[in-house]
Amino acid sequence: MEKSWRCTVCGYIHTGDEPPDICPVCGVDASRFELVGGDEVKEAAKGEVRSVAPPEGSVEKRWRCTVCGYVHAGDEPPGVCPVCGVDAAKFELEGGADDTVPQGRGQNPASSASPGPLAFALEMWETFVLHAVAAHFPNGLLPSAALFFALFFIKGSESLETTAFHLVALTVVVTPVVFLSGLRDWQAKFGGAPGGVFYKKIMLALIMLILGIAAVTLRGVVGSWDGLELWGQILYLSLVAGMLGCVTMLGHYGGQLVFMKHEK
Repeated sequence: MEKSWRCTVCGYIHTGDEPPDICPVCGVDASRFELVGGDEVKEAAKGEVRSVAPPEGSVEKRWRCTVCGYVHAGDEPPGVCPVCGVDAAKFELEGGADDTVPQGRGQNPASSASPGPLAFALEMWETFVLHAVAAHFPNGLLPSAALFFALFFIKGSESLETTAFHLVALTVVVTPVVFLSGLRDWQAKFGGAPGGVFYKKIMLALIMLILGIAAVTLRGVVGSWDGLELWGQILYLSLVAGMLGCVTMLGHYGGQLVFMKHEK
């Protein structure tokens, strides 16, 4: 029977006698893989939130992820949740072997009732992930800027181009927050693990920031679209297009870390 190996960084599952030399999802080496049992592999690969029964006659601790509800059986919680990617600090020890986990929920049964405003605010504060929130701003702002540029060329209204410029400028303001919070999460959740996908995300974020600063500076100094003249307009649009390409690739690699927890 073939063995199953799980990447402790991103949760990717590999089937074979030995772990792969390099994780195809996050790019870390074989030392980051751990041997796992068949039942646990199926639950992690499917993203289902169910408990894994310990072997007959043994008593194992059960650790529940307070974010997604995944249950891990063992003496210690896992370093990284294979379903949602949070670290061991987000796991809590369950009280007994007869505990059940609500399907698709990360709550304790006692807290299944609708929480009050204060409890809801506390839960939001405890589970708030700055990078996940901040990363959605460039993902929304740059496509919106592209839409306003398209409308500008169709309608010819300068206010549409001005709006697009403001969206690009706002992206430049937000990008350092995305970059720094991403570095913090890389250290906190993945232990600063070296890997191709992490380095690619870092380089793409830096390139997007440089392109954005150049675009905003060019357009801001001139003061208007007409003032850019033909070659300035081409350069300005090229810089914005480069930013849009970067944010697209950043979303792609981020999706690899979050969603590509599958069995080979």
